[in-house]
Amino acid sequence: MSVDVTQLVMDRYFINELTKELESKNKELAHRWKELQRKCNHPTIRTERDYIPGSYYDRSYVTIKEICKLCEVVVKKYEDPNHHGSYG
Repeated sequence: MSVDVTQLVMDRYFINELTKELESKNKELAHRWKELQRKCNHPTIRTERDYIPGSYYDRSYVTIKEICKLCEVVVKKYEDPNHHGSYG
């Protein structure tokens, strides 16, 4: 089976070009996210509750996070004061 080296070199060239394009797009995406997060005044909020189970030594607890729906920034994070944890 004969392998055409010229074709392999061309394939590698195209892969390198696509990689450079992806890196450029990722930088642009990161920059746009930072700009959005900086400009956003968090008009819409969603609430997430995370339950962390207890163990033999630690009590369980619930963490509540308020997250902006537009920019995905955690606006507020605290433990649920109404959750009375239990040991595992």
